[in-house]
Amino acid sequence: MSVLFTIGYQGCDLRSLIRVLAIKRIDEIVDVRLTPVSRKAGFSGSVLARALAAKGIAYQHRRDLGCPKDIRTRYRLTGDFHGYTRSYRHRVLERATESVQELARGVASRRLCLLCFEENPFQCHRSLVADETRRASQKEVRVDHLDVASSGRTCR
Repeated sequence: MSVLFTIGYQGCDLRSLIRVLAIKRIDEIVDVRLTPVSRKAGFSGSVLARALAAKGIAYQHRRDLGCPKDIRTRYRLTGDFHGYTRSYRHRVLERATESVQELARGVASRRLCLLCFEENPFQCHRSLVADETRRASQKEVRVDHLDVASSGRTCR
């Protein structure tokens, strides 16, 4: 059985995140943020990619799997996760089938981890990407949402 990991970096530092990825022997981070930019030190795309590469972890950004700003804004205003899910599936997942298929093929041979900001995977679109990847896979895939908090992270 293959495993697809997910992780959110909210509230943790880069060193703690990389430590968790190393413990789980992650081969590659798949950044599913719309834009790989962060006000948190070390989490913008190119800086993150270099830090991961130094530890032997590959990095790729999948813009087409990012959640559009208007959907995120509506969710923040309403708190309606069901509406958020419906909008994201309709606007993004239905159009990003090739990316999902590539993830499904990749998880069969590599330890992939979807990365986004939100700590709680069930309040983040990465859980939707993970579910869609699991469904698209030819083999059985288990989704493991990593929790940096339980690993002794350094919080803000």
